[in-house]
Amino acid sequence: MSAASTSIGIIEGLQMARRELQILLGQYDLLHQQLEQLLAEIEQLVGQSPGATQMIGMPGIGLVTAALLWKWATSRVTNIPDRFKSWRD
Repeated sequence: MSAASTSIGIIEGLQMARRELQILLGQYDLLHQQLEQLLAEIEQLVGQSPGATQMIGMPGIGLVTAALLWKWATSRVTNIPDRFKSWRD
């Protein structure tokens, strides 16, 4: 039993665990940077949409929610089937 506590496998295992944590932290940092870049792009696009900027002022509506609602609302208006484009139909 005492041989197991001083085995070289424990040292190697700890080194590999530390290395894996370093890799995971690096991946986390990269994903966080990418998320920040995406949010900056969304903020820029929302700033160009007057309706979306007004939505952000509403309680509980953030940047991403406003962008999604604005996209949904505008796609519903622009994707009207041809048969409904005229009031006479």
